[in-house]
Amino acid sequence: MLERTLQENPLYIEYEPLLAQLGLTIVEIAQANRREGVNVVIIILAREGETTVDQCADVYRLVFPRMQLALGERERHKRKAWSSARYSLRRKTKRQNA
Repeated sequence: MLERTLQENPLYIEYEPLLAQLGLTIVEIAQANRREGVNVVIIILAREGETTVDQCADVYRLVFPRMQLALGERERHKRKAWSSARYSLRRKTKRQNA
């Protein structure tokens, strides 16, 4: 089996406790390394009520600087310039989850 479970994903392990403090849970998290940078997708779900755009913005403000530092360090070790990182936050409604 090539895929890890969500709970084994290193990004999930790092960010789930932080998002739990915001009343959110990670439904899916994935990282794709590309020549021009890194693409990280986090799909979140509010534990109570609908997931809002404001909650997505909160997650972005919480996660982006941490990832930028972590990925920037890795890029420096490869002696590449920090190019760019795109972070997509998608929200999932209760209806989509059912």
